[in-house]
Amino acid sequence: MKDFKNYDIYIFDYEGTLSQAPNKKLTLKELLYEFDFKKLAPNKKIYDIVNLIKNKKIYVVGIIETNREIQQKSEWLKLYFPMIEEQNYIFISSDYKKSDAISEIINKHNYKKNQILFIDDKISHIEDVSKLGIKSILVEDIK
Repeated sequence: MKDFKNYDIYIFDYEGTLSQAPNKKLTLKELLYEFDFKKLAPNKKIYDIVNLIKNKKIYVVGIIETNREIQQKSEWLKLYFPMIEEQNYIFISSDYKKSDAISEIINKHNYKKNQILFIDDKISHIEDVSKLGIKSILVEDIK
């Protein structure tokens, strides 16, 4: 895990990376009214990494479908990852790409791409963000 200390900025996915993923694909009804994202357990391996780097700049870039998700996921993050500043929670619609949100973060703060590490559970996001020249790791590849 010491390799993770070599960056200044860390960007984590929420669902399936910081938290465990729901055990099934959720229906629209579940997303809108039933599923409680606050009941997802944190990913222990990622929790340990975040504690290791807690003095660095950490962002969460997650995809959401409903406002209810934003509220629940924000509450969950405050409970399990209080070291991540709430202003660094970035939730975007599935209509957008994570790479676009990350580009906006870089441009807003003038970050250098070689300072950033991105961690996600979806290979499509990893490939897309890697094209920006940002080191990206699939969560399942973390030993």
